[in-house]
Amino acid sequence: MQDELNSIEENEVLDKTISLKINNKIVCAFASNTPLSISEAIQYTVDEDYQENRLYLDFMTHELGKEVLIKRYEFFLQNMEDLAGKTFSIFLDINIYRVVFLAIIEGELDQEVSYSNIIYRFDSSQIPSEKNDVVIEVQKGATVFERGFVTSGRVTPGNNRFISSCDFCGKFFMFRMFHVGFSDVDYYYCDRCTNYLAVSLFDQKYDRLLDKLSAKRISPFSQPYDFSDYDIQLNLENYQLIEDHFVPCTCGGQFKYLANCLCPYCKSPYVDFFNDIFRKADHYYVVEMVVPKAESFYGEKYWKDYEEDD
Repeated sequence: MQDELNSIEENEVLDKTISLKINNKIVCAFASNTPLSISEAIQYTVDEDYQENRLYLDFMTHELGKEVLIKRYEFFLQNMEDLAGKTFSIFLDINIYRVVFLAIIEGELDQEVSYSNIIYRFDSSQIPSEKNDVVIEVQKGATVFERGFVTSGRVTPGNNRFISSCDFCGKFFMFRMFHVGFSDVDYYYCDRCTNYLAVSLFDQKYDRLLDKLSAKRISPFSQPYDFSDYDIQLNLENYQLIEDHFVPCTCGGQFKYLANCLCPYCKSPYVDFFNDIFRKADHYYVVEMVVPKAESFYGEKYWKDYEEDD
């Protein structure tokens, strides 16, 4: 396997000219004899008379005078301010497997990047090749780990914003993520919309309900072979008991432990837990939609009997 990787690193080149276009203007191009992998930093300033609040980034192949669209990325700012005249630094990587990674930072290349800068990261895509027919496919409903947005053992900074598209309707949206382990919360998505509820592990009522579980709790990195079918069923029943104590979502839906993270447009699963409690427990990042914006719920008022306990 290592010999095969070395061979790719030494010999693989782009077999077609590849370009990145922003609003139909080519800002970066690679010749067909460019060796993989590639890293490039590009500065782009939006025209002063630009009227829209989003940009379109197109990856194109060029062959025999024809352009073929590989993928169109849609970019929009978190605060939806006017883009006219703004300068962005675009960081582009294409690895030896022809997978494209894109990131955008507001500001010029010579400015120091700090946590005050928002870093926008996009879905990866693969450039097709006549020499290599191996395509890296991400299954529908993939987790943020499977999509390459998060690496296990390395915390994703809070200044990252992710621009991704729905596996079903194809529309783009923006989200941020936070690590529930460091936040000391459990999260429950609404089963109808993109809202979610974050329950503190220090909430006394929640702690009492968790204590009702007469089996070991399934948590991140738990392995199915460590739990009997009976223990798994007890975990599921306990979460259902907890869900019955929550007030409904503002949309009328119910907050559920195994509810999926939904596309804000067509409501299809963006992250699908496939009703697998281990898959959910191991997904220790909350996906919070930024554009369109989701509601998040904290505090004690998510309990139906909040006033009684108070």
